[in-house]
Amino acid sequence: MRAWMIAAGALLLASCGEGNVYDMPVGEAYARLANLRVEPSGTGPFGRLNTTTTGSGRTVTWSASGSMASRRCVATLSPVEPARTRIDLTCSGGGAGSGAAAGLETNQTRKAVIELIDAKLTNRPYDPQRARGSTAAFWPDDVVDHGNLSTATANAIEMDREARAASGR
Repeated sequence: MRAWMIAAGALLLASCGEGNVYDMPVGEAYARLANLRVEPSGTGPFGRLNTTTTGSGRTVTWSASGSMASRRCVATLSPVEPARTRIDLTCSGGGAGSGAAAGLETNQTRKAVIELIDAKLTNRPYDPQRARGSTAAFWPDDVVDHGNLSTATANAIEMDREARAASGR
């Protein structure tokens, strides 16, 4: 039984690859992503924000904006081997009412853009269900720490303290 569990664990580890590495040259990955247009929708990665796509050979940037919010995600493409590409993604931005939850919103946007990238590079439709995080689970974390629920809670408590102090309560 113990040997079987060790073998199963080794097989599981061997099957785990980097979710952000794709079997195609940088040029092909860049061409697919740089030509990707994101339409405003209720289920897309940037919601109903108007989004533009720009690129410069090894980076693709999606800039989304509206009257009350803006978001920006930058994908950086690097060759792993001649026919493999690693993609690193970082996102920023927020909305006027984001407040303490700004980091959580940024993390969710990043998960949705990872799903967008993965769908485009694997020739399948964007899946709003996967955008909630199942695709992103296989990617490395953002180089910028946007926090988590604990961070958002701490930020909300601090905002409340500041508001009470400002009002004299």
